[in-house]
Amino acid sequence: MSKKQRRTQTEMQYAWDEAYYFLIQNNNDPQKAYNAMIKDYLVRGKPIPYYIKGIKDFIKVSNDIKQAQIIKQQQEEEKENIEIKLRQISINQWYKYWDKYKSHSNKDIRIALVNFRHALEDNDFKMIDNQDIFWLKTIGIIQ
Repeated sequence: MSKKQRRTQTEMQYAWDEAYYFLIQNNNDPQKAYNAMIKDYLVRGKPIPYYIKGIKDFIKVSNDIKQAQIIKQQQEEEKENIEIKLRQISINQWYKYWDKYKSHSNKDIRIALVNFRHALEDNDFKMIDNQDIFWLKTIGIIQ
């Protein structure tokens, strides 16, 4: 009696990629994606790859996609909240921080403050990147 062979990391990655491809085409629906994959291989006259272990692979990848979407949405909401907080800061408040940190040894803090000043002047807070946000949080502009 032969034992079932475990998949290698490479085979698992192939299965993930295959499931991802069909899930994207089928609106992240595991059942539809699995059926589409079977149909695709049957129409082409090719055997279903041995590394696909069934709909379980599609369900796992679908859950991975959903989790990634949730994380991305949370990050976007956090960035929007930070933008709202930054919009509430006046130029006079900015000058208080600039006076305190303009001769600070950390160049990144000064760059973040300058970028924030440009965002204030242009009223375009999309230019503030994650590194700037980190330094603005570090010095206490953002709580």
